[in-house]
Amino acid sequence: FIYSFYKIFSWAMPRAGKKLLLILVHWWAKNILRIGGVKVNLINPENIPKHNNVCYVSNHQSNYDIGIIIASLPMIVGFIAKVELKKFLPLRVWMDEISCLFINRNKPKLSIKSVRERIYKIHKGNALLIFPEGTRSKSNQIQEFRTGSLKLVFENNIEIVPVTIRDSYLRYEKYNRITPGKTDIIIHKTIKPSENTDKDLILDQIKNTIQNGLIA
Repeated sequence: FIYSFYKIFSWAMPRAGKKLLLILVHWWAKNILRIGGVKVNLINPENIPKHNNVCYVSNHQSNYDIGIIIASLPMIVGFIAKVELKKFLPLRVWMDEISCLFINRNKPKLSIKSVRERIYKIHKGNALLIFPEGTRSKSNQIQEFRTGSLKLVFENNIEIVPVTIRDSYLRYEKYNRITPGKTDIIIHKTIKPSENTDKDLILDQIKNTIQNGLIA
């Protein structure tokens, strides 16, 4: 019912429809956190860019991470998800609305093409969230980064905002049950690829920035 109302409303008033979508997405994320008893402490909100032509890059500890980031940002942010999630229609339709990307890890060449196309949409104001670890660490340790998507972001000269999520794994993964408590999300200063042409140096800078946030 909510989705049908949103589609009719956005068709009649496209500009207002985008604002409604942001309200609905925030409502979903905040309720997921509320049900789990997750209290988010947003650190350095002044580092959040005023525009949407940006890629957020974060560590990944918990299933709560997407909700934490969506609830903390004043903009719609799509993310990369495994293709299996497309089977859940109520979830898929909303993910399509925020320009999420479903990838099949068994078809890497096709996935790279899809990622490249999605990253290009950032230039049109469709912000993207990337978890370079690829899967949850379930700890406060960072796993090895898969840098393929990040390299494409770099090649497209897109601004990158490193994000550190701290202690979200304590809210479920560590104890295998919902455990209410606080989680920190740190927004670091924007990294502009145009200011440094050394791709490997920037990749190291992104990872080190996120990692330093875990021990701050």
